[in-house]
Amino acid sequence: MAINCGIVVDSTFDLPIDFYKTNNIEVVYLRSIFSDEEVYKEHLEISPAQFYEKLKSAKKLPTTSQPPVGEFLEIYSRCLEKYDFILSLHLPETLSGTMNSARTAADEIDGEIYVKSTMSVSIGSAQILEQVLRLREEENDKKRFLEKVDELVDNQFLLGMLPTLDYLEKGGRIGKAQALLGSLLDFKPLLAVKDGVVIPLGRARGEKKGFKELAEHIENFASGSKVSLLFGYGEIPEKTEKFREYLKTTEIDFVDKGIVQIGPVIGTYLGPEVIMVSVLKIA
Repeated sequence: MAINCGIVVDSTFDLPIDFYKTNNIEVVYLRSIFSDEEVYKEHLEISPAQFYEKLKSAKKLPTTSQPPVGEFLEIYSRCLEKYDFILSLHLPETLSGTMNSARTAADEIDGEIYVKSTMSVSIGSAQILEQVLRLREEENDKKRFLEKVDELVDNQFLLGMLPTLDYLEKGGRIGKAQALLGSLLDFKPLLAVKDGVVIPLGRARGEKKGFKELAEHIENFASGSKVSLLFGYGEIPEKTEKFREYLKTTEIDFVDKGIVQIGPVIGTYLGPEVIMVSVLKIA
């Protein structure tokens, strides 16, 4: 018998709105801000395609903001009328104040709310959510359900390749990848999100070398296990598709879960030419 758990996520999971509706998931929306007059709830009021098009003509890099506490309060109150408890999953507090808004709201409401981070973003969070939905149907013990959610977070790895670090640097989310600044020249930076922090994996001269090194990192993380891969792109899917095809020529044992366009908030920091892949170990 499935547990009666309400699930709340934020919009940086970058999944279609219909997916959330179909799976009875509540969403709080982060904002993409181009000016005082141009503030959009990502995915809801501005699509990824519209965002990347607008980015081309923007005089300065847009900013982002977390959802207000009031929106969490409204959603939590509504969920607690239907569910025994709530699992509220969000991007890391090292990258956004969203977790802080969630915790503040949870403290103000009389109800059982578990606020957890995916320690990832975008397609990484999406992969975790897909398995959380499966667990919600399969598990009947709340404690074990929550433990397995934590295990999912530990078994996920998000990595990718960028043509430039400009977006991360200007957006203030560069983290430990700061070490790569000033040393790139014709190199492409390879990055990962680990424990909620952007970390450098190295730099590769050219796309082909970059693909090879990313594949090696995936293989090392998999450690012989079968993995599930979800791919992400900014504005140019062809670049990620090329990497996707390259991985099929390697010895990595993986299930291909498809390709997703990265949304406005995360796209602000990664830029339009990012190539990303989320790796999840299959139990």
